[in-house]
Amino acid sequence: MIGTEKKSLSLQGLLDHLQAYFATKTWQWYLTLFGILAVLAYILNWFVPQAQDNPASFVRYTYNGIAEGAILALVSVGLVLIYKATDVINFAHGEFMMLGAYVAYEMLVEFKISFLGIDRLGLVPALIAAAVIMGLLGILVERLVLRPLVGEPVISVIMVTIGLSSIIHAGVGLQWGTDAKTWQVRDTALADGVLAQVPELFPQDSEIRLDLETGAYEREIEGSRRPVRFQYDKVYIILIVSVVILALIFFFKYSKQGIAMRATADDQQASLSMGISVKRIFAITWSIAAMTAGIAGLIVADTGGGAKTDIPGVGLRAFPVIILGGLDSIAGAIVGGLMIGLLEQYAVGYIDPLLQENFASLASASTKNVVPYLVLIVILMFKPYGLFGQKRIERV
Repeated sequence: MIGTEKKSLSLQGLLDHLQAYFATKTWQWYLTLFGILAVLAYILNWFVPQAQDNPASFVRYTYNGIAEGAILALVSVGLVLIYKATDVINFAHGEFMMLGAYVAYEMLVEFKISFLGIDRLGLVPALIAAAVIMGLLGILVERLVLRPLVGEPVISVIMVTIGLSSIIHAGVGLQWGTDAKTWQVRDTALADGVLAQVPELFPQDSEIRLDLETGAYEREIEGSRRPVRFQYDKVYIILIVSVVILALIFFFKYSKQGIAMRATADDQQASLSMGISVKRIFAITWSIAAMTAGIAGLIVADTGGGAKTDIPGVGLRAFPVIILGGLDSIAGAIVGGLMIGLLEQYAVGYIDPLLQENFASLASASTKNVVPYLVLIVILMFKPYGLFGQKRIERV
């Protein structure tokens, strides 16, 4: 009886909350919501039959979208960490990715590092080297560039990060030039990239080695004549990103410094009163963010033709991710990255062919970089702080 009463009270509370929420909305809000739902219903009515007619393509686009989203999530986590700790958006984050890629180039080509005596598995020490070097760079940037700006307006700090991105870009050009530096050289052990060499870890006669060396996993789907082909380099991308993010989660939850970082992000004044060194936490935050950017840059370079000066463009794609998920939410960065990755792949697979078929002038057009922003605008109309962002109320 008591349980029933509590359940009815909780249900009544929920209904009262919903009634109070919708009572504050204007008729324009309801009209916008109705229009969006109508458009969404129309899109689903068109999209679902497309996916059902060719499930193999749907699964392939979904798989590629998850792999792309994993990289975006890893980049976005670094941006969110810096914002949570310092209220600053780092516009040099893409340049940190680029530096990580060039560090990997130096390790793999110039120093010719290997792992377990196998040259092809130089990814492991290259990954570690890129993370360590970028972590140290993050500490230096925080200590020498950003710490003197403590107390200055946020816009001043943001402008400094924009200037820092230009300095890093110019430095890379002076050191390595503007041409791509790749370790994927024909007739060498790394001709197909480092991730493609993971089969070397398994015994020569093992079944998994045979499957990995084929480069694809085939699975027949009912109703489709074509098998689904999974490129294994994307499996490795998802695994690497998952390991890094899980390591960060355990660090924040169980380590002393991780708990201090969470406390500082929540309330800097209270953290200072408890004896936490906020300056040290800022340095650790920038270090971790730079490390994640370096790892992401290495992955992008290995699957995209080497270290290039256009890698910061991938970093720019992370900004709609953090806005969509919430500037202060790590979970939002992960979910937002996966959403943007899936939307981009679905746009390439379904929307682009439709436009090219019906509009001759759009034969070479691509909606990959447009659709995510349209969805972002729609979500921000109803969730201005992002899907998982916290609403901030500041006294002025």
